[in-house]
Amino acid sequence: MRSQSFPLEESQSKGSQAGRSQPLNEHDARIESQNKQLRKQLADYETAYSSSQKKLAELKAHRAQLHKRLEEATATIFRLRPQRQEHTESEVQKYFHRLSGSIKNWIEKNCDGFLEDNDHGFETMLNCSINGNSGMGSILKRFQWKAQDLTDVKEHVLAAILMRYLFDEILNRPLSILLKEEEEGLLNGIYENMATMEPPKGKIFHFSCVGSSANDMPIFRFANEAHLENADTTSSIEKEIVVPAIALAQKIQSASSIWEFKYSEWCDCEPGKPMATMPNFRAIIEDYQCTNLSARGKQLKMATDLATPDQQQSLVYMLDIFPGLYCQRMTPAGFQPRTTVSKPLLIVSFVSGVSQQQTDPSDPKTRMDSETSVPLPNTVQTHRSTDGDRRVMKDGQAPAHNAPHSLDAEDADHRMANSSRRVEGASTRSQSSRHHQEAMNSSGGARGRSQLQPRHPAPKDEGLIGGILKQVGIW
Repeated sequence: MRSQSFPLEESQSKGSQAGRSQPLNEHDARIESQNKQLRKQLADYETAYSSSQKKLAELKAHRAQLHKRLEEATATIFRLRPQRQEHTESEVQKYFHRLSGSIKNWIEKNCDGFLEDNDHGFETMLNCSINGNSGMGSILKRFQWKAQDLTDVKEHVLAAILMRYLFDEILNRPLSILLKEEEEGLLNGIYENMATMEPPKGKIFHFSCVGSSANDMPIFRFANEAHLENADTTSSIEKEIVVPAIALAQKIQSASSIWEFKYSEWCDCEPGKPMATMPNFRAIIEDYQCTNLSARGKQLKMATDLATPDQQQSLVYMLDIFPGLYCQRMTPAGFQPRTTVSKPLLIVSFVSGVSQQQTDPSDPKTRMDSETSVPLPNTVQTHRSTDGDRRVMKDGQAPAHNAPHSLDAEDADHRMANSSRRVEGASTRSQSSRHHQEAMNSSGGARGRSQLQPRHPAPKDEGLIGGILKQVGIW
């Protein structure tokens, strides 16, 4: 019986082994297929890696080439740039005060006819285009609706406009070049040609091109139309305004320290705005030099003029005339604290002490400011010199008798010597300030003033600019 059952068990064992071998073969086949796919992917990755390595080597070579070109360009820039040198605060301050005085002297010398005509205010000035310069335009437009109240402020407004032009176009430029119409195209060309090092296409105007700067001056464009055959106006602007501005800009740009021009924090405020409404004005105003129009142009004294709350409430802001000048020294240890070389010059006024005479509420001169509900000053006194006392220019540098800052003793003596010289043969006139006029009228004295004769015939069509020229006295 046992011999018969053994072959049956053996056959059953062989059948079970054959059944198990079939799934194993299928599993091995799948693994082999997956291995082939992985080997193919690995080969692809190796090919991509080899290609990436080749591209990386090319990029490194290109980067090294660009780095070399950048070093060459940097060396060229530093080779051509002016040599850095240190300047003292008093030295730069002297240049700045000379420029400020030149602006005021030029206006007094060439625009006295317009300044002394109290029948025309800022509407006439607004009729003249200033080529869309937002800085100069905003100065004029702030006085558009207050022209009849602020006729004597025109002198300060003209000075502020000229200084704002110099600030925007020369003093506040980061480089010693003037980029005009092609400025944007030139900068784009430099960017596009950096890789190929091709020379950028465009025209660069250096500061030495004073004629270009003078032609863009607002007052020059007025005078140029009246003096088409006379280059005296062009020469005077170049010599007395543009050249001092360029000299100052080149001096601070070639210095190793950081020099900065900056207007006050209130430069965008409307004239007649109460300063008491401005945050922390009592502490900030000490950092500025304020000309008090209510005190005939004397400097505002904090200890006496702002001693009481009533005085502080009646003080109003009028205009920023000149920016301040600041310096920050650079040392091996780092930056030093910023120092003030010249404070910004502002004009302010007191509402309560402006006019002590009785006024009619319906009089436009006593109307309230539309934004601040504070009456604007009716009378502001300025002390412009008479024709016989005009300062004489010497060597293209106007003595800064009206400079808003104090100068050193040597510079002051030079200005006093020049201011003592008289122009022989000039017709004598009384002072043109309204304060002097009121004093003469109250004492019964009659002021005689010779009428200014136009130096050039006005064209048939005066136009917008012609109206300005006629009032300025150039025509």
